[in-house]
Amino acid sequence: MANLLSAEKQLQQDESSLNLPVFDITTPKVSVLSIGIYAQGVDDIESAKELVKQAIQQTVDFQPQAEIKATFAKLAYDTKYPVREPVTNPLSKCTFANGTGVRLVVTSPKGLLKAYMPPKILEPGEVAFFLLADGASDAFVFQLNIQVFEGPGGWLVPDGLAPGPLAVIGADSSLQRAVIPQGQIFIKVNNGQTKYNTEISFVVSPKVNGPSHQNDFSIVATQTVFDKV
Repeated sequence: MANLLSAEKQLQQDESSLNLPVFDITTPKVSVLSIGIYAQGVDDIESAKELVKQAIQQTVDFQPQAEIKATFAKLAYDTKYPVREPVTNPLSKCTFANGTGVRLVVTSPKGLLKAYMPPKILEPGEVAFFLLADGASDAFVFQLNIQVFEGPGGWLVPDGLAPGPLAVIGADSSLQRAVIPQGQIFIKVNNGQTKYNTEISFVVSPKVNGPSHQNDFSIVATQTVFDKV
């Protein structure tokens, strides 16, 4: 019976969240097609490096807007649900900046508020925000995979990657840093004949916010392009 009541309560919360204010979860992305082989005069590998550079700058430019939207969303939720069961760690905010030239695919999220979830796909240069469920600021976690842009083929999972997640990140100190190392993913140029090593890093940074000492978080993904394989 307790489980049934809990499920009913969750259903009511999910339905009522439809009445919460709507915010764009992400800030603008970088246009892949405006860079590189699709932009006259730039060769393949330099275009890949330029894409990463522009993605990083885009996240820097729009990080403040993502933080403002996260604050608005938290205020809206706290206003609509002012009385909730007391918890050790109340509702927290998180931003996620994609400073890479790949799509980041978010799977199996846990500890996140359903009313304001991260996107399933975070494009290059985007900064997303989401809220953590009451009591989950020390327990949220999700898995990440990637997609790379392959011209006429569109966005695809790189050849040879295992089907499982490439990285797992979260609030726990053991999950606050993750790396997709060289040798797992490559940048292919010249019709795939030449490959360049690349590495993607994730850093989760907690930030104590307010007198209740709950943690807000920022997540930053960056990419480094190395020499030819």
